[in-house]
Amino acid sequence: MKRAWMVGVVAVLALGVGCDDGSSGGGGGGGGNPDGGCTGAACNPPDGGPDGGPDGGPPDSGVPGALTASPDRIVIGTTPGTAKSAQVTLTNAGASTVSLQSLNVSGAQASAFSVSGVTVPADLGPGASATVTVTFNGTAGVSRGSLAAATPGGTTAVPLGGLAIPAGTEPSLQWIFDVHNIPVNAGNPDPSKRDFPPVASAGDETGIQSFVKAGDGPVTLQLLASYGPPFEPSSINGWYASGNGSSRTEMFRIAQANAFALDPPIVNGGTLSFDPGSSAFGFWNEWPFWETPQNQIGNYVVFQEDALNTWDTGSGGTKHHVRVYPYKNPDGSLDPHAYIVTTEEAPISVGPDYNDIVYVVRNVVPAGSGGGGALQLINQDGAPSSDRMSFNLISDIAPCWGPLTVKDSGVLKVRNLSGGTVTVSSVDVTDAFTATPSTALPAALAPGASLDLTVRFVAIDGRVHNGTLTVHSDDAAAPTRTISLGGFRQDIPQNSSFPQTSTEPDLDEVVNGVYGYSTAVGTKQQLFNAGGERAAVGDEVLSSYWVKADPSQPVSVRLLNAFHSGRDCGDPRAVSYGSFAYWFPKGRTSNSDDHYILGGAREDIQRLLPRSYKDEDQPQTDPGQPATGSFDPGTQQFGWHIELEFSDETMAEQEPWCVTDGRLCGHRMRFWPVKDASGTVVPNTWLISVDMHQAASPGVPFFANYDFNDETYLVQNMMPAPP
Repeated sequence: MKRAWMVGVVAVLALGVGCDDGSSGGGGGGGGNPDGGCTGAACNPPDGGPDGGPDGGPPDSGVPGALTASPDRIVIGTTPGTAKSAQVTLTNAGASTVSLQSLNVSGAQASAFSVSGVTVPADLGPGASATVTVTFNGTAGVSRGSLAAATPGGTTAVPLGGLAIPAGTEPSLQWIFDVHNIPVNAGNPDPSKRDFPPVASAGDETGIQSFVKAGDGPVTLQLLASYGPPFEPSSINGWYASGNGSSRTEMFRIAQANAFALDPPIVNGGTLSFDPGSSAFGFWNEWPFWETPQNQIGNYVVFQEDALNTWDTGSGGTKHHVRVYPYKNPDGSLDPHAYIVTTEEAPISVGPDYNDIVYVVRNVVPAGSGGGGALQLINQDGAPSSDRMSFNLISDIAPCWGPLTVKDSGVLKVRNLSGGTVTVSSVDVTDAFTATPSTALPAALAPGASLDLTVRFVAIDGRVHNGTLTVHSDDAAAPTRTISLGGFRQDIPQNSSFPQTSTEPDLDEVVNGVYGYSTAVGTKQQLFNAGGERAAVGDEVLSSYWVKADPSQPVSVRLLNAFHSGRDCGDPRAVSYGSFAYWFPKGRTSNSDDHYILGGAREDIQRLLPRSYKDEDQPQTDPGQPATGSFDPGTQQFGWHIELEFSDETMAEQEPWCVTDGRLCGHRMRFWPVKDASGTVVPNTWLISVDMHQAASPGVPFFANYDFNDETYLVQNMMPAPP
């Protein structure tokens, strides 16, 4: 995050338990330990698996006469030109005397390090130790090297990392990786600057939203850095059951004194290990500084799962506040059961850097990664689900419609989460879809590598299309991975002869046919027959007012589609204003009680997954940001105001025939519970669809066609208010 806090320089040395995988120094000057592993019990799961390094033991533990090192690597932080020291203890774990013959530092930045404290040669009896002082005094940036402790029985290599930055400043995420000799690409365009691009996926990022435990024993964490607010405490951290933000368990806190630190210690009483059993889980953190009244955010929690991060609603706000990277040993080998978790704690408008709390998590694998398969498929649109992509196109758009966009393409990322190379041999698609890989196939994906598939909807006839995309690879656990594809083709935009004819999709064609939900929303005829009557259609739930389901979380909203009028070839005066949604507290008396939630782009009024509104043109080539928003009504009941329609029919313009009959109508906003493809209700998740009517005015009659496809919203974390 961007800040101008002035704090004293923090130079924190690597923890003595040494939970890093210390092997050869990675790119930029590491040493040459061929089979270095992780020292300390926290790094070696009881199942004896690979989590602690290639052999699961301390560096060179299999070489007779070699020495062990604690910690297994050195990390030092200071200011440019200011010397700082740390110690490494070399121990003879054998049964006979070992002669330490030499101590040498090598690597591209070796001159930034010096060693002292031990005169060589020196004999170390069984169980004896020698403590070596390593001093770092470097120029601005990261310096790396390797300390080689040579004996007749072998050489023990200790990776060295030094970070020199001015007091009160913060390193980029890349520099945090580099100083720990972790050869992973964070995605910083310029590692000398902490600023991070607001992109969906950066560098070697995996996009993992939740984990499950990989083997027996606990899940363990190793802290790499904290660069959060100098507040007491700086951060509160823990884990939660996937999908349930209210199930949080606190693990540790970072004190104000260690807010700016490499390898920071935790507050007494905290823990860096836990056992989630067989359940999927994610990580969370909380930042009391930003919850103070002057920062006007209120209570909020950062979650690993994007869907739960609904609090960042300002300019450029995003739900992606946690990035997960593969963990690599200094020699470049991938640890398949370890990942790096990083956090951006502040609203994106402050300036993202994702360096606020950084740690390695061990003994985990991604949740739902294909039944143990190596490949992870990520729908970059995020909706309607991770395993389904949805599209629409219009065959003929006349120029007099002005700028008008369609959702005819999307990107599916294919990432290798395993510890070995996986070759993607081919990709198959069915129905009216194509898939173009970013890399020619067959493509060998190294551990952590990925390729993008650009999926395009190319139908030339018909309306609803359903297909599949299948990825074929040499992954023995899952040689094929398949996702669903849905698309809708219409002939022309809502035409100038409206309302006589229209080739727009019916609501059930979108909800069931394209998005794949099993919710019964009624046919076009059933919705028309119901008109503006307050009568449920299909699975509809009748409720004028709503409340939050989880009191600790806001209500989140995404505009799924818009199919309504705007620019019109038959009326040159017509313009497009986009699509807009508001909420209001029960007891509303005027528009001043309405609260803005989100807006859809002016050009996106005949498409699926509209982009967020901007006060500037957004052509088809502009990917934009999805039209999303969130709000927190607290404990009060709330209603919805979307375009001219209200969830409380008493506030809506009444159908003239209902006024004549003395009936309450105005029911042009309907709510349906979301059911997934299997028919399972998704808890506290709803579809809202509106039919935008033409208001009566002098010379203009009331009109509504009750198609309810004008705007459809996906809403999470609400339930009907009690009577």
